[in-house]
Amino acid sequence: FTSEVKLIKSSWKEGYAWLEILRPEAGKGEAVKRMCERFDLVAEDVMAIGDNWNDIEMFEQAGVSVAMGNASEDVKQQATHVTLPWEQAGVAHAVNNWVQTK
Repeated sequence: FTSEVKLIKSSWKEGYAWLEILRPEAGKGEAVKRMCERFDLVAEDVMAIGDNWNDIEMFEQAGVSVAMGNASEDVKQQATHVTLPWEQAGVAHAVNNWVQTK
């Protein structure tokens, strides 16, 4: 069964779990790879920003990966950077910092 589908635990609440059931070749990581191919981009020029388990595959395909400040510690450990929480405009903060370093 697991060779036919990919299961991702993407969020949770005490006593509950949210599972994503995808085809093995689907997901955010595959989307980043295909975008790079389609637009002739190199991974080093791609920034991925996320806050949940389903973003980890995307982090692995991007040159710069940014976890939101409100992400779990597991997700933060998978990212190359951590930004402010979404409530504090974390995405804008991360993009602004990245653009200034380019």
